[in-house]
Amino acid sequence: MVAELLSCADALSQYGCGTREANQERFASVSTAPDDSPAPTNGERATRGRRADREPARRTITFVIVFLITVFALMGGYRMANDTYANYVYLHAVAKHTAWVLSWMGESSELERARFYQGQEALVREGLAAMAEGRHPPVVEAAAEPGGEPSGAPLTSWELYLYRTLRHRRELAMEEARFAQLEKLPGARIDSPEAHLAAVRERLEQVERSVERPEAGEDAQRVGHPDVLAALPQLRALLDGIDPGSMPRDAFVATLQEAMERIEALRVQQRAFLGERIDRMRDRVAEWGPTVSFTARSSDADRLEALVRELDQMAASADGEDATQADRREALRAEIEKLRERRRALRAEGREQEFVRPVAFTFTVVPDCGAIPSMAIFAAAVLAFPCPWGRRLLGLLFGTPVLYAVNVGRLACLGYIGAVDAGGEVFTFVHEYVWQGVYIIFVVVVWLVWVKLLVGDKAPAGTSSV
Repeated sequence: MVAELLSCADALSQYGCGTREANQERFASVSTAPDDSPAPTNGERATRGRRADREPARRTITFVIVFLITVFALMGGYRMANDTYANYVYLHAVAKHTAWVLSWMGESSELERARFYQGQEALVREGLAAMAEGRHPPVVEAAAEPGGEPSGAPLTSWELYLYRTLRHRRELAMEEARFAQLEKLPGARIDSPEAHLAAVRERLEQVERSVERPEAGEDAQRVGHPDVLAALPQLRALLDGIDPGSMPRDAFVATLQEAMERIEALRVQQRAFLGERIDRMRDRVAEWGPTVSFTARSSDADRLEALVRELDQMAASADGEDATQADRREALRAEIEKLRERRRALRAEGREQEFVRPVAFTFTVVPDCGAIPSMAIFAAAVLAFPCPWGRRLLGLLFGTPVLYAVNVGRLACLGYIGAVDAGGEVFTFVHEYVWQGVYIIFVVVVWLVWVKLLVGDKAPAGTSSV
């Protein structure tokens, strides 16, 4: 892509921002104008020639440098903005428009599957308010089946996406805090046997806090290395049973020393466990985004159930049936028999799962799906091109929405292929190879169209490249 940009920049910048014909006319008019200055010497002509030969190269080098600096700046800025409210809004908009396009390509398309949270509307909104105030939110998970008595107005896809995103990022931050607290256990000045025992207990409590999850509420869990979870109650019982006044000093000191060594070993184990857990959570958060559920075609089982239901309804109101209704009844019976025959055939082949599986696909619009890096390349090429700033602004206003629309079409295409291919090898190939190259081609084409329509032919003859 960079080679294409360089060749176009070189060709169009040799004579400023005007077309070659416009610049040739301008130079011809200058050369034919009366000039009373003395004729240049041969040396002056040679110097001017060398300068003219170096000008295209200078402009090309300038374009490359500005282009690369702008690309790195834009991509670095977006990298830093991944975990921001603005990026949440952008990804939700991309997913919403993708779901809308998919709704025209199949039976249905749903963003965030709010119907599976029906009955938990109040809890989700309470969680959003709690996180805004810095409190622990209630844990809300999707139900196995849609339904339930509503507890408030239906959730919007934005409310549900924001709740899930903020909750998972909060959980990650809390795990990171627990990991940091285990970096080193607290020390204490030991002035007496009681202070020695209290210091050991404080160290044990710090390890215990790293496995407790008070934010889980009534369903509180203990999360930690299995050896740590098994050993902590034993150590707690040991320390609670120690009485400094009734034990010989040597036995007391030896017992506490052994307890401290075991606590240190548990600290190391728990910290390693939390480190691995945090890495997994970071990977998950990095790939987090709104979820789009697309159904291209219902399963044959659902279709059969719907046809039987319709036939039963017609039978219940058979009084006064006309010829059209009779024909519809026969068509329903034929379709039902056809589907039942297909189910028997699939069952005989051991493939009955195909009868109950819909042609559907669920995917997540992660930050990379937003196509911001590719748009950054386009923006950098526009900003680096030597032409007036008004033309560059028009290029951004013209090209960015076009590339956004192309990206939405790309995601919709991938969603449909994922449904038909069940997320198999065809989907993977198209996702990771075909569309990657095709989208870059779109970026180049949009940039060339901008150069041709808004820069090349419409630039004034006297415009100079800067």
